[in-house]
Order: sequence, then structure tokens, then C-alpha cells
Amino acid sequence: MDSVLAGETFATGGDSEKLTAPQHGFVDPPNKNATINAEWFFFGVREDF
Repeated sequence: MDSVLAGETFATGGDSEKLTAPQHGFVDPPNKNATINAEWFFFGVREDF
């Protein structure tokens, strides 16, 4: 997992679209072996229990 700040670009799509964090959180790519044009990202935030 990589931590990201709100507004930070964490990936760029094949069409050059920038994916940015909507708020402070974490980006977790579920498939470390994903191929180009097949990436999927989960975005999560910390919650205190």
C-alpha cells in the first residue's frame, strides 16, 4: 500500500488521464502482476476503531 495525500496523482491512465486521491488515504493495487491496461486500484482511508 502507498499512502497518498488529497489531490495527489497516484496513477496515469493509458489515455493520459491522471488519477488523483479524493482525500488523504492509501492506494492498494490488488493484483501485483496486473498487466498494462488492466490495472485496478483500491482507495482506502484510515478509520480508528
